[in-house]
Amino acid sequence: MSGVPLVPFKTLVALSVLVVSVGCDTNPTALRPDGGASVPADPVYFYEDVRPILAENCVGCHGPGGIAPFELTAYDDAVEVGERMAEVTRDRIMPPYIVDNSGECNHYIDARGLEQAEIDLIGDWVRGGMLEGDPTTSAPPVAQLPTLEVVDSTLDMGAEYAPRSAEDDDYRCFVVEPDWTGDQFLTGADVRPGNPEIVHHMIVFAPVDAAEGAAARALDGSDGRPGYTCFGDAVVFALPVIVWAPGVGAQHFPERTGIRLDGDVPLIMQVHYNLTADDGVPDRTRVDLELADSVEDEAWMGLVADFGLNLPPRMESTSNDYQGGIAFAPDGPLRVHAAYPHMHTLGRSMRVEAMDAGNTCMVDVPRWDFNWQGGFFYETPIDLDAGQFMRLRCDYDTRERDSATVWGDRTSDEMCLSFFYVTQR
Repeated sequence: MSGVPLVPFKTLVALSVLVVSVGCDTNPTALRPDGGASVPADPVYFYEDVRPILAENCVGCHGPGGIAPFELTAYDDAVEVGERMAEVTRDRIMPPYIVDNSGECNHYIDARGLEQAEIDLIGDWVRGGMLEGDPTTSAPPVAQLPTLEVVDSTLDMGAEYAPRSAEDDDYRCFVVEPDWTGDQFLTGADVRPGNPEIVHHMIVFAPVDAAEGAAARALDGSDGRPGYTCFGDAVVFALPVIVWAPGVGAQHFPERTGIRLDGDVPLIMQVHYNLTADDGVPDRTRVDLELADSVEDEAWMGLVADFGLNLPPRMESTSNDYQGGIAFAPDGPLRVHAAYPHMHTLGRSMRVEAMDAGNTCMVDVPRWDFNWQGGFFYETPIDLDAGQFMRLRCDYDTRERDSATVWGDRTSDEMCLSFFYVTQR
């Protein structure tokens, strides 16, 4: 596996502010004669107006022990990055939510995003001189992430792992044997990072059969360290069943649904360690699982992918188009509950449409970012006819490459795919 570091993440995280939608009002903004925004008509203060937003939405990452390299718990913290905070929220680069949630291509459950009034409030605070306000103002409560009501099993890496500190990013897969026999259905999960300052995101994969599970076992510890090196996927043929990033909390699959897990096949925990703020403390991440003996609607991770990807070099924009059905899904009409788009670091945008009369949009990613991928559950599931074909389009920037880029799991390779959480209907 290649060890090329993901430099763009280091740049991004040093400037990021992780925020999620909240409800608050903003002050009106005075206008210059040319119509541009000037200082706010009424003063905006950090402690009274801005800190509640940060406490509700940012401190989970930008607080003590969080993945972000700076905190946003006090006035001096926010002033230092205030102008950049206004820019990335204005341009909707932050919060880090990569799919279009405008309604033109679906609405998603628990979508991150700011209302325009909230963006204006942050901008008004900066334009008004980033006033401090009254530091004795009562501290707002910090938002609490959801948890599992019941924990039926826990995946454990099995040992502490010290990431490779010579690189900015380390991708490591850990093979975990289930503690149950026979089949169980996964209905929810809660990831507990051992060292939250370096665990950037994590994916749990389920090998598609016993042979692929055996292949993962053979890789485990083969270089003398816990787990094995991986990037992009699990190296062996496996499907994702849990996708986690900081700020998510416990995840619950749609009611009455769950993914079948074979107790005789190991699971694979892929952990992305970002080491720009490495504190030297090793990690031992665990994942709590909610399981059921049976579910009303079994779910599958269906896949639409262009395995024949071949991208020319030195192109500012080069796209591929692929048409095909959803693999690893049952025959017959389907109900689609979520999308899991995936590319590597050259990716710029992606769109998947059902090839029906209305070209139903399944997922649209206008600005791809490898570091903030995840699973995105629809507010309203999408029904598909039996054998429904998909159109998949991915766009890339290959200006840094001197030769063609093809499909593969190395950092120098690329992918164009989306998994879909599906049930029969």
